[in-house]
Amino acid sequence: MNRLVFVLLLGTVFFMGCNKKNQPGSACAVKTCTQEFASVNIYFTDKYGTPVSVNNFSAYNQRTKTNLVLKTTTQPTAIGNYVIANDNMLDQLSTEGDNILISATYPQTNQTKTAVVNISGGCNCHVTKMAGPGVVNFD
Repeated sequence: MNRLVFVLLLGTVFFMGCNKKNQPGSACAVKTCTQEFASVNIYFTDKYGTPVSVNNFSAYNQRTKTNLVLKTTTQPTAIGNYVIANDNMLDQLSTEGDNILISATYPQTNQTKTAVVNISGGCNCHVTKMAGPGVVNFD
C-alpha cells in the first residue's frame, strides 16, 4: 500500500512540472518546460550605431500571411529594442520556424528598412530565433 501511495505521489509531482501554458494545441506532445520567459528582439540603430525609435514597426509571418500580434505592449523595451515575438505567441509560429518579415521606418529620414528573421514556436517550450539579423541599421 505504501509503495502504491509513493508511486502515485511521485507521478503527481512529475506531471505538475509540465507547463501546459507553453504547449499550445492538442497535437503537441506533453513535455516539461522551464518557467523562464523568452522573447526574440530586434534592435534599430542610426548610421552611427546609436539606438533609435522607429515608426510603423511590424512583424509579418510569411507562412500564415498575418502580422504577429503581441499579447503585451508593442512599445520598445528600451530605445531601439523591439520585441518580435515572445512565449505568449507560440501558437502564432510553427515548431520548425517561420520567416518573419520585419519592417520599420526611421522618422528622421523617412527611410524604411526590412529584414527577415526565422523564429520557431509552436510545440517548442520557448520562442527561438533560428536565423536572421539582430540589428537593423538605418543609413
